[in-house]
Amino acid sequence: DWLDASPGLRGWLAPRLGRFAALHPDLDVMIRHTVAVLDLARDGIDVALRWGRGGWPRVEATLLVAAPLTPVSAPALAARLATPADLAHVALLHDENPVEWREWLLMAGEDPAIARRGTTFDDTNALLQAAMAGQGVALATRAMISGDVAAGRLVVPFDLSLEQGYGYWFVTLPGAVKLPKIAAFRRFVMEELARDAALGGPATAATPSSA
Repeated sequence: DWLDASPGLRGWLAPRLGRFAALHPDLDVMIRHTVAVLDLARDGIDVALRWGRGGWPRVEATLLVAAPLTPVSAPALAARLATPADLAHVALLHDENPVEWREWLLMAGEDPAIARRGTTFDDTNALLQAAMAGQGVALATRAMISGDVAAGRLVVPFDLSLEQGYGYWFVTLPGAVKLPKIAAFRRFVMEELARDAALGGPATAATPSSA
């Protein structure tokens, strides 16, 4: 059964799949990673774990985790960032959605035109590697960066996060969540997120909703 997982949840999910396999030895999970929004029916995918704001057409989407975006950088670069205004003097690193930095800058009361500068990446892991190398400041979710922050490879320079509906979503074709295999996987993901929340981990389970 194919699973399309976004970068943030793919790294979170991989170490946990052994528990799912032990609970459901009759089910095999095959993970497909892409930054594109795949057509589940056309591409033969049972479940997608997507990041975004929901509202995708022809699917059912349940919000799993609210995932606000926060700036991150290498420690040496973070030392030069006393206030968000200092972002005008460093490189900004972008993923393929140019709106995110503009929205964050507006929220912080800064000129959104600053977001026009910087390198764009089509891979989140490459984006974060560039940030760790000191090439600029990136926007990322806590789920993506928790390990690198704990290890000191990345720093969160400002206590300002862009909310505005961003999160990780459990996505299926309409009605497919009623299938036993998909219901079992959804239940497993929700239980793992609840476990993280109880332990004070980076993920906080959201109240389910559909889009």
